[in-house]
Amino acid sequence: MRLIRKENLLLMINLVVMLIIGIGVIFINNNLIPKEPQDRLFNQVVELENQTNITSVPNSQSYAVVDYRADAVNKSGILVGTVYNIKVKNSYGITGPNDTNGYMELLVGIDLEDKVYVEIILLIQSSWTVKGIQYYIYEYFQGVPYTSVPNIPVYDAADPTAGATAKDSTGTIKDLIREAIDIHYDLIVEDPYAVLYGEGYILTNDTEFTASEYVKARRIVTNASNQEVGYVYHLSGSGEYYDGNSSSIGIYLAFDMNDEVIGVLVPEGEYLHTRGTRYNTIVNYLNTFVGLTVSEFADVINDDSDITSGVTNTRALVDILLNAFVSEVN
Repeated sequence: MRLIRKENLLLMINLVVMLIIGIGVIFINNNLIPKEPQDRLFNQVVELENQTNITSVPNSQSYAVVDYRADAVNKSGILVGTVYNIKVKNSYGITGPNDTNGYMELLVGIDLEDKVYVEIILLIQSSWTVKGIQYYIYEYFQGVPYTSVPNIPVYDAADPTAGATAKDSTGTIKDLIREAIDIHYDLIVEDPYAVLYGEGYILTNDTEFTASEYVKARRIVTNASNQEVGYVYHLSGSGEYYDGNSSSIGIYLAFDMNDEVIGVLVPEGEYLHTRGTRYNTIVNYLNTFVGLTVSEFADVINDDSDITSGVTNTRALVDILLNAFVSEVN
């Protein structure tokens, strides 16, 4: 019987030990070390299960949506949180080798302690904003209680040397994170008309109204007792908002029986101009019409105050819609 030399035996033992260590390292690397964005949300390796679509990603020039939600389950099969996928496509192009549109895809994680984390999947933005957006996400959205998110400031992501500001991207990110939180905790007010007119209201088209280029419809509002309690006008039109890009906006003016505006609705699905802080600026402008009658609109429209600073083109379109409305119904 041939004996194995001592040196060969030691070499074989070393090889076996190294093989075992290597297998162990591979196992740990594949199963225990967080590498993917969803892993980093919860600081452990997770699988995304039970994916549910929330909003279909539109085939349009720009959008900002909460795409889907999924359960985050660790390697022991334990639920550790919920993940929401958010996607933003900018209408403007990014100068570079591919000349592509700006794009962001993020994951929002909400753990079992109600804390919010955000990770980046893909970030295609102007070079002078990328670091600022990364800073905003990793400085403000890493373990923050969900109730504190509304208080997080909108951050100017622009490089100070760029000579420009960039709050739109961070404003849109914050808005979508808040939307994911609202969905998660069922905080969404699904029917704004119920807030304005009460539960049991009924909207019916005014068959005597004739639509025009900008004033699309008039709807009569009745309550549960079939008493008329108000009416709603739908305004819509298209116009430029950035660098030659044009798209449409839809506005709903809600009136009571005293002919005063009690609410202005701007559904995000009908607001196809730049979202984020610019959308909020336009909504704030339109809210200044609440409490007014149509005869009082002109004073607000002609006011050149800086309430709409930064959204000159969109404000111009909104004013076109409002002036058309005033001329038709006043």
